[in-house]
Amino acid sequence: LPTGFRWTQKLKDSCYVGEINVSGGNECNGAVITPFDSDKVLAGIKELVSKKAEAIAVIGTFSPLFQEQELEVASIIEKYFPTVFYTLSHRIGSLGIVERRNATILNCALGDVLKKGFLGLKQSLYDLKIMSDVFLCKNNGTLMNFEEAINFPICTIASGPTNSFIGASHLVGEKNCIVVDVGGTSTDCGVILNSRAKKSTN
Repeated sequence: LPTGFRWTQKLKDSCYVGEINVSGGNECNGAVITPFDSDKVLAGIKELVSKKAEAIAVIGTFSPLFQEQELEVASIIEKYFPTVFYTLSHRIGSLGIVERRNATILNCALGDVLKKGFLGLKQSLYDLKIMSDVFLCKNNGTLMNFEEAINFPICTIASGPTNSFIGASHLVGEKNCIVVDVGGTSTDCGVILNSRAKKSTN
């Protein structure tokens, strides 16, 4: 399936400058599909950077099971392009290649703008003489530290409703319930099972 499957053209134009496909990848049993070629990886990254790519999304076949090749790409980026933001797909999604690829690209697209926002928040706290550690809400209802939020900004998207659901269930002492979060612009409904928000496929 093409990159940006089911994306609108406007979304694709706003966060995608191109891709390179190089040898590598693993089968689900760990067998190497084709030998990893670091020279072609380096050449490909140079090509993307020449096209004004501000970030690199690295997606390997079955990489959630076998991360070695994605980590090799990361070492190449850090050595030759130390200022370029990158995301490794095995740190973002599960085995599904379409979902993982899309989430990895979107994480890269969000990296610069949300980093500025997070740094602005931290500076504001310092200006107010609040010197505590900074944690941000994650969209699975947990917390993440400042560094994790900068590296994985996509994990903050839709964190508000999720944390609302979990907070409400905690306040009323119900581990299994349905929560309706009525806000200023939207109404969100969530299912809590064993004190955790149930994921939706929609």
